[in-house]
Amino acid sequence: MLELNELTDLRRFAADLHDGWIGASQNDDDRHLIVFCYTARTQFAGHWIADTTLLARGLVVRLTDTGVSIYDKLHMSWNDASIDDITLMFDDALVVARGMRKFFTVDAANSDWGKLKLVDDDEGVTVADDVSIDYNAPASVADKLDGALGIGVRVNGDYIIATKGSFRSDESIEGTVFMRTKHDSRAFADFMDKNLPGFTPLFEIITPGDFHVVQYGKLADIVFLGLLENATGWWIPAALLGVDERTADRNAVLIPGKFGFITPEIYSARTLGEALQLPAIANHEGMVATLDGTAKQDMFKIKYPLFLMLQRLKNSTSDKALREFISNMNTDEIMHGNVNGLADMVPADAREAAKPILTRLNQRANDIYLHDMRDAVNTAINEFNKVKNTIDFTDRDSLRDYAMIVNSMNTSAEIKGIMFALKAGAIRGDDNELETAVKAAKRIILNIKSL
Repeated sequence: MLELNELTDLRRFAADLHDGWIGASQNDDDRHLIVFCYTARTQFAGHWIADTTLLARGLVVRLTDTGVSIYDKLHMSWNDASIDDITLMFDDALVVARGMRKFFTVDAANSDWGKLKLVDDDEGVTVADDVSIDYNAPASVADKLDGALGIGVRVNGDYIIATKGSFRSDESIEGTVFMRTKHDSRAFADFMDKNLPGFTPLFEIITPGDFHVVQYGKLADIVFLGLLENATGWWIPAALLGVDERTADRNAVLIPGKFGFITPEIYSARTLGEALQLPAIANHEGMVATLDGTAKQDMFKIKYPLFLMLQRLKNSTSDKALREFISNMNTDEIMHGNVNGLADMVPADAREAAKPILTRLNQRANDIYLHDMRDAVNTAINEFNKVKNTIDFTDRDSLRDYAMIVNSMNTSAEIKGIMFALKAGAIRGDDNELETAVKAAKRIILNIKSL
């Protein structure tokens, strides 16, 4: 069995766990299994270390009983633990499965021929500005799928699917269901034990319930990407199974057909240079180029400009971005549920491709914020109009009466807040109650829902 100390210096790995560069998650059914992954902090800071953070991308480790006891004591706050104690947790720990090392996107638009600018497009961080590469080295080039990486983990004679940082993410749970209901997972586990022990099968998890930039229709499955050799980290994409010397004569080429796995589309490019010159394909993310036979079996992502633009647009549907967008909407947009202003930011020839994202943005904005805003504005104005003619907004006693009426109402805090804003507007002499109410509703409701 492969021990963790054969892949990394345990103390350095423990130090990066201690400092928050690596995160850990435990399996609920087998508490000896821990999956490690770099953190968002690592991505943002570009803290990439070959045998720690780059390695920790779905690295599944089996701890001893002693290791589990230490994990249970320390995992709530690694930073408060000593590095010595964390290191002790890894004594005799075994590597069960692993994802391919973190790899990066080629920014071809800013690269000279023979040089690479590598970026982590998830965080928009440049990893390296001037990497020399042989663009004519042989490469296997396959479709880059827009899903979640799934790591096949052998447990009790069967496979479960972990994602790079969890055994219980939605994608992990669905991926395991796909594996066990669509692909005879126990037979696959037996096949791997017999023919390819020491390899981890890797997948892309595609689920209709997840929102992808690439639209996959009703596809719900795990796509078989290939095999990773645990001891070396050598990556063998599906297209090279049986051709790569590590899997030759080991029946690896039979896996897709025998177990009903879909595999990524293979492109005609024979080198990274040829891949960079291929035209973009609509409704695709891009390509993954694996440089065959290089010392590290180097991998690079090539992402299409349209996908990257749509990905940025998709990220604008996050709660924080959505609140910021709504805060800048005008009264007419709020009251008519029109959040398609983002379409103006999309080039005309890309708007058709952006429709699913804009539709989702519109739906999320209305479901989470705008319906409540409109209801609160309309109710507050109606209630305000019932009492405003009885109130002298220049008289302090009359204003106290108004406050007593509003505070005694059996209604929400949001509506009461808007009614007090309408009172303030009346005192100022504002003649547009709707404008005043909408401004108040945006401020109050966005603040409440951000808590």
